[in-house]
Amino acid sequence: MKRYELTLDGEELSPVIRAAADTALEKTLASFTPTSGSSAAAFSILHFGEDAVWLNAYMWCHETILQCATASAPTSSPEAFTPLAEPFIGCVWELPIVEFERSSWVRNMLMIEPAPAAYLRDRRPAGLIGGP
Repeated sequence: MKRYELTLDGEELSPVIRAAADTALEKTLASFTPTSGSSAAAFSILHFGEDAVWLNAYMWCHETILQCATASAPTSSPEAFTPLAEPFIGCVWELPIVEFERSSWVRNMLMIEPAPAAYLRDRRPAGLIGGP
């Protein structure tokens, strides 16, 4: 599992929010339906936004398909994650991470000899996300 975090101001998230996200993430990952060709490869984005705290979980299946499940919590109670039924895959600030992960998957896993350890080590560099 690769984990990413986004905040509005670049501040670290509190341990309480991270712990709540970990609990919600376990439940979210358990909701994915295993399929033939599923792998244990997954990544998540924990995003403290203006209007909510978002937790997006992504898992690769069928070798080339990316599953997504999302939960959110109000900023006033950021540890109270609730799964969402809406088919969200990510906001404009989260999509650069999804784009990087797609490229990482192609580079490391869609090869004659897949390299799962290399995929897990291949992480988007930390830093600001923005601009075109």
